[in-house]
Amino acid sequence: MPLSDPQPPREPEIEALGRAAHGFLWLLRRVFWIAGAIFAGYGAARCGNAEWTFHTPYTNTAQVHGFTWLCVGLPLLARCDWLFGRTRWLALAIAAALWFGPGVMQDDHTFGFILRIFATVVAYATLLVWRTVWRLTERTDAPAS
Repeated sequence: MPLSDPQPPREPEIEALGRAAHGFLWLLRRVFWIAGAIFAGYGAARCGNAEWTFHTPYTNTAQVHGFTWLCVGLPLLARCDWLFGRTRWLALAIAAALWFGPGVMQDDHTFGFILRIFATVVAYATLLVWRTVWRLTERTDAPAS
């Protein structure tokens, strides 16, 4: 039978601060989700307003820029378990399609994919930090053996 180190009980102030931090992080995740919905909606609206023409330069500029907003918004809408769990490869494939798909359009800047990759990395990093802090604030009441 493994021996476990006895843990002293936590002070009530630490418990209260932990609950407050956990509540704030819960609220912050809802704010991130709402921001992601706004960004993705705005990006989808910009992508839908322009016509798909691949030969006329500078007619799809709004549409191409809409993909950048989608790259920021979609990761913020997804669940952290989906982004960092078993389906992370599917999330990466969707992100790669959003990064390099608009490159076939005439109006995409030569380095436009870099902006879209950066936007996705910012969204992923935000959720990675959030998830890490969320797990640090979870209660760990392990039963004593």
